[in-house]
Amino acid sequence: MMRRTTYGLVAAVAVALLLGIAYCNRGPSDRRDATSQGDSAGPNTTTAHTDSVEGESEPLNGPEPADLHGGAAEELIVSRPTPALSKPLDSMTNAEVYAYLITMKYKTGAFNTHSAKVPCTQGTPPKPCASGDSADLLIQPEAGMNLWEHDSIPKNGLVVARIINSAPLNHDAAVFGYPARRKTWWVVDSSGGTLRSRFFIRTYSSSGAAVQYVTSTPHPFIHCPHPPAPPGTAARAKFWTCVVSADSAVALRGDRDATPVRAATLESYIHPVSLRSAVPLPLVPKPAPMLLESNWVSCGGGCCATN
Repeated sequence: MMRRTTYGLVAAVAVALLLGIAYCNRGPSDRRDATSQGDSAGPNTTTAHTDSVEGESEPLNGPEPADLHGGAAEELIVSRPTPALSKPLDSMTNAEVYAYLITMKYKTGAFNTHSAKVPCTQGTPPKPCASGDSADLLIQPEAGMNLWEHDSIPKNGLVVARIINSAPLNHDAAVFGYPARRKTWWVVDSSGGTLRSRFFIRTYSSSGAAVQYVTSTPHPFIHCPHPPAPPGTAARAKFWTCVVSADSAVALRGDRDATPVRAATLESYIHPVSLRSAVPLPLVPKPAPMLLESNWVSCGGGCCATN
């Protein structure tokens, strides 16, 4: 009788260990899916998962929508990479830009997105906003961006994320120029064989240019030189640098004994985010706006950023 009981206990322990190993081998997003079904499949996989996403809601013609989010939150199976542009953005008509953008699905959770108050400008020529004022930004990744490898992004490119500035008018974001009360889309495409980041708004014009870029020159789109987060991590977008994303990747992997990530190789790519305000603070200080130096998005096999 004792021998049978011992065998039973051993078998139960073995099953529990196998289940525990299977669970630990799943990515962070899969662990959340087990309870909330909140995140997408990992890089280079076609496994379907239920995503918490927000669709794009845009009119074909102007004026621009008053509701900056527009699309209702939904639970949707997303098993495809972010749709690629069928032709260069600069040659697309208003109707073609509209048809492309309404295929976008954006992540909504705090793990996947990033809200930040950053220094702002107002007027023409632009001048710093009043002390303590800021642009109020939200960046959301397209839900399938984590399925694109950095070096596989096609020449015509794709929209990797959108940025919403919900601040009052005359509170445009300094540095990157995201206009107040507007949606700005972050497109990555190839120029001369090199990937670049550009940021645009729609003109809603049926003739002439369909988009307007909010920065005068493109930014490089680099592959951060650090080990990636675990496979299965859902699409994310942040106002981060490669240095900050390295810290996050280490935390997600649980590499407690990892080599320090703030190495010279990372610092040479991009500087850490500064938390200093670009304008004097009032006597009763508000939280200092974060000095926006970069935009970051997860991509298959690693992390990608502007600089």
